[in-house]
Amino acid sequence: MEENLLKNLDRAYRFLCGMLAVILTGFTVSLLLEKDVQAKTMVQISADAGQTQLKGLDEKGDIQFTLPLFQQNGIHYFSAGVGIEERQASYPSYPLKLILVSGPRAYLSSVTISIQAHNGSKILDVPPDQVGGPWLFIDLPPGTYSIIGTSGKAPVVKRTVTLTKSQTTNVILRWPAGE
Repeated sequence: MEENLLKNLDRAYRFLCGMLAVILTGFTVSLLLEKDVQAKTMVQISADAGQTQLKGLDEKGDIQFTLPLFQQNGIHYFSAGVGIEERQASYPSYPLKLILVSGPRAYLSSVTISIQAHNGSKILDVPPDQVGGPWLFIDLPPGTYSIIGTSGKAPVVKRTVTLTKSQTTNVILRWPAGE
């Protein structure tokens, strides 16, 4: 009887070790796949033929995407976030990142963004044709700003934000679903 118990324990042990090996192998494969999917793209600012743009480069230095870099009143800004390469890229550190959303989850683009200083003076007007993705990075100096977003006939969205020199502040502008 003791011998049967030992055989059953040995079988159970081998079975569990085999299952653990399968689980760990699957875990390793999923970690490798995750690492490949999450490979970072570095974004660099370049000036080609008089046009300033951002170039997304992979680890080999191959261009994955390009984005126009706009300037207005001495303030640089660009829109990104379309496709997996842009969403996983590492961007230059700008003090403000706007995330444009409709309803609970859907990203928006082609919205109009206006930014005013705390005293009410207009700092920046970004037209919808310069907002090609759901993220808008803006290189503003430290201070308190009002952000006004419009999207078609949807209600105007307003936020106030205080920016510091040393960090990026994410601000979500959310419009009602279907607007």
